[in-house]
Amino acid sequence: MSPEPQRGVESTLSDFQRATAEHAFRRLFRDADSSRRFLVADETGLGKTHVARGVIRKTLDHLQDVDDVERIDIIYVCSNADIAAQNIRKLNVTGSGSQSVATRLSLLITQPDVLSPAEDIEGKPTTFVAFTPATSFQFGWQMGTATERAVLYLLMREHLGLRKARATAAERIFQGAVSSRRRFVQAYVASVRARPFERTIRGRFLEAFDRSPERTSLDLLVDEVTGRRSLSAGQHEAARKIVGSLRRMLARAAVEALEPDLVILDEFQRFRDLLDVKSGGEAAELANEFFTQADAHVLLLSATPYKPFTYAEEAADGGGHYEDFLKTLEFLAHSEEPVESLRLDLDALRQAALSGEPTGAIRDRVQAQLRRWIGRTERPVAARRTTTFDTPGEASRVRAEDFTGYVALQHVANEVSAPLSVEYWKSSPYFLNFLTGYRVGEHVRDAMKVPEQRARLLPLFGGAQRIAKSDVEDFRALEWANPRMRVLAEETLEPGWWRLLWMPPSLPYHQPGGPYASVDPTAITKQLIFSSWVAAPSAIASLLSYEVGRRIFVGSRESENTPAARAAISSRLDYRMADERPASMSALAVFWPQPALARATDPLDAAREHTEPPSVERLLEWARSRVEPLVGPAGETSSTMSAAWHWFAPIATERGGPRARELLEARRSTLVEAMVGASPEDGQADVPRALDAHVEQALRALADWAPDSERPADLLATSALLGVGAPGNIAWRALSRLRRPDDQVSGLGHWRAAAVLASGLRSLFMRPDAMFLLDSVYTGSGSQGDEDGAYWRRVARYCVDGGLQAVLDEYIHHLAGESGVDTTTDDGLAALAAAARRAMAIRESVYRATDIDNFDGEGIAFPSRYALRFGSARHTQDEARLPEVRAAFNSPFWPFVLATTSVGQEGIDFHWWCHSIVHWNLPGNPVDFEQREGRVDRYKGHAIRKNVAAAHRSAALAPGVGDPWTAVFEAAAAEDDRDLGDLTPYWIYPGDAQLQRRIMALPLSRDEERWARLQDSLALYRLAFGQPRQEDMIAALQRRGVTAEQERIDELRIDLRPPTTSGS
Repeated sequence: MSPEPQRGVESTLSDFQRATAEHAFRRLFRDADSSRRFLVADETGLGKTHVARGVIRKTLDHLQDVDDVERIDIIYVCSNADIAAQNIRKLNVTGSGSQSVATRLSLLITQPDVLSPAEDIEGKPTTFVAFTPATSFQFGWQMGTATERAVLYLLMREHLGLRKARATAAERIFQGAVSSRRRFVQAYVASVRARPFERTIRGRFLEAFDRSPERTSLDLLVDEVTGRRSLSAGQHEAARKIVGSLRRMLARAAVEALEPDLVILDEFQRFRDLLDVKSGGEAAELANEFFTQADAHVLLLSATPYKPFTYAEEAADGGGHYEDFLKTLEFLAHSEEPVESLRLDLDALRQAALSGEPTGAIRDRVQAQLRRWIGRTERPVAARRTTTFDTPGEASRVRAEDFTGYVALQHVANEVSAPLSVEYWKSSPYFLNFLTGYRVGEHVRDAMKVPEQRARLLPLFGGAQRIAKSDVEDFRALEWANPRMRVLAEETLEPGWWRLLWMPPSLPYHQPGGPYASVDPTAITKQLIFSSWVAAPSAIASLLSYEVGRRIFVGSRESENTPAARAAISSRLDYRMADERPASMSALAVFWPQPALARATDPLDAAREHTEPPSVERLLEWARSRVEPLVGPAGETSSTMSAAWHWFAPIATERGGPRARELLEARRSTLVEAMVGASPEDGQADVPRALDAHVEQALRALADWAPDSERPADLLATSALLGVGAPGNIAWRALSRLRRPDDQVSGLGHWRAAAVLASGLRSLFMRPDAMFLLDSVYTGSGSQGDEDGAYWRRVARYCVDGGLQAVLDEYIHHLAGESGVDTTTDDGLAALAAAARRAMAIRESVYRATDIDNFDGEGIAFPSRYALRFGSARHTQDEARLPEVRAAFNSPFWPFVLATTSVGQEGIDFHWWCHSIVHWNLPGNPVDFEQREGRVDRYKGHAIRKNVAAAHRSAALAPGVGDPWTAVFEAAAAEDDRDLGDLTPYWIYPGDAQLQRRIMALPLSRDEERWARLQDSLALYRLAFGQPRQEDMIAALQRRGVTAEQERIDELRIDLRPPTTSGS
């Protein structure tokens, strides 16, 4: 019997995905002529990971009946460790019963349970393991990580019987770059020692070690180092070589211990060298042992497995489509013979196409051969709905000062003998300030150290557009200094987006209020900017974020823009103590989930009870009528002596109920940690004493404590405001949309997850920019002197005005579907809440521009959050933040603008809250262009959700609906509209919202010519599939007028869609 699948594994596949999964499985396991290798090459954004899940499910079912398979091993390889950890959870279709781990090959020995049969599931034990090539197959840094060396040290110490001084010598050998031997032992060896080693890998590794020359080399090195306090240069080099060899042995032992039944290579074009044993070196040899094991089947996933199109100059440099294509086919076919036959047919197809002869029969023969190894589904041409915006208007015009700045830049470049392309100047505002990573920047920096050159450069700087550090520190307005920046600012700032802390909802439950009332919710979407030049993302993110900060801070008392000034800003929503008693209980109440009040004041219910979306004031009136039975009548006093009722009444709505009992019986530290934002995966939180006191007081309110003052006159209004707009209640309701009758989530688990999620919103509202923004929205004074009581009301009101309930419902629905987290358990729901919390509470990035007046200084700091860059010219801390920057952009919260280069062009999702691509520069290749736009044209993208919600709002508001987003998509899927195929409604859905494409072409520039050329290539490049000299072929087809002949285009086009039905 096969293990029970996770809920909905088969049902979540669309028809085209199911057909692909069935075809791929048959070609991998069933067909007699199978090469046991298959490529799913579906177009970008069509859900290849979901197809892989379908193949895994069929593989598990099939292998249950194969007698010589005792344990099923599924190996997943991708280029990014963050994606590996996430996707291995998604791919584990058996649920929590099977082992699932993302690790290094050399550290698999520390996971003994992975290769051990699990006894708590039906059917054969199944192991899911994820690796990345850089950490498992490639050994460029031979010493590896400290943890790897700790593993090797322990293996060697036991096997060689190292004791006392010889053990100390071995510690020094394996210490590597760790600061001290003591730290290596205490921090790394002790951690590894706490876990047993996997016996099979250990045994195979030690057998290989005993046969190797490294045994003698290590023995000799230990003898040399014994008694020494440090290693000599020669001994360091010997240690490096020995450790590198041992790491390879350990990785190879892990490969031999694993018995892969299915190896999945995701976006393998990023590590295609592993597929070619002839040229890939040792890494390819090691990977080949995976691919060629007796039971191994290889499933490749990539929308661009080879370069679909290359111009002649690219092919001349050795990066041609034709070579990539043939190498990929040779790997898939596991033989050169069938590839040669296919090549001859492709040559015949080319000749027929160019001569105008019929091509149908040859094309069908080519398709039949290719479908043995490849399946590819593409969006219908008619469904590619994109609105293209040019850049007309005053903002896009190049001004006189822009030309003057370019001339000055050219003089600077000439002075230092460095190249300066006009494209640099067109792409980056204030290029002198953002020249890091360019040769001209390096030359200028070096020249400024030479007095004579410095004297000649300083006058030249005066004519260039440049940023003065003093202007930034005084929050003075900066001119954009670039026509593209002016257009971007006009579109992302002038409509008032900077006054929004999150995107408006796609499915609003009520009318927007406050700053949201003046923004068109159908037009706004996040902006993803692609530039060909590395200076542009830093400049875009820095200048946009600076201007947003400047607008927010203007009018406040904080007009100084320095780290010291920001650090001195008084925070709000702190949990304060006064006379040893909690003094911020109202702030606590805003973030303390109150389930009874939350259920009674759900804006989704208000939407159901109104024929039209109610206004904010009508919503609060509706809520007020529903809270009175819970909190009792209001009083008549306006005295501050009655303020305790504002927090007590909402919390006490749970008194006497099951939730109150659970909270009172729970460990107080559990509740405190949740309010701090700690989830089970975070470990013990640093809990402030003040918060502990506030939680204790809240628990007293749930038990028997009550204020001894008169009820206030505004009790019902305040309770209604908190019921609708308090982040704790919003979070509780958003998570409740995921609840199902058969899940295992406890009431306390739900409450804890809601508190974790609400803590992220608390972090957001504690930021200075959020505090001053709310001041300006609701008082216009910008004063920071208002007491916390006023601010917590503003927080709740802003949440109502911005429709945060609908926004969070939408976000949590999407996050739950994409994260791979099992939300049917307490820990899973808490992990989901923690992921959302991290996204909304992202730390600001600080980008640094060059200070022209002080080249040797620390530069000009630009704290940035509204706009961020993705990737940089160097591997810095910024690179380590890529996963959290991506997660934040894929949330409804800031950043609203993300600027990147080719780093963000391939294999990354940016579509959750973005359906607008800005081409800062046009790529030269149509494939790169489509890869860019494929980042936002994906499953349940922002435009799709807007259109589905507009068409099926009634389904979301139907009685008894738990998750409105599941309801609207089910309603859309049930429509009998086959014109759009089975890509609807998740990838294609008609409506007013469309993908937006902004071409930043300057008037009368070569950009316009490039765009025209690129459009022609986009129309025809697929017709040159599998052909050499593709550019020549397309030019010939254009001369024959094929562009205007859709029937001829259809005849020439190779269709690799899998059969709609296939046996299993």
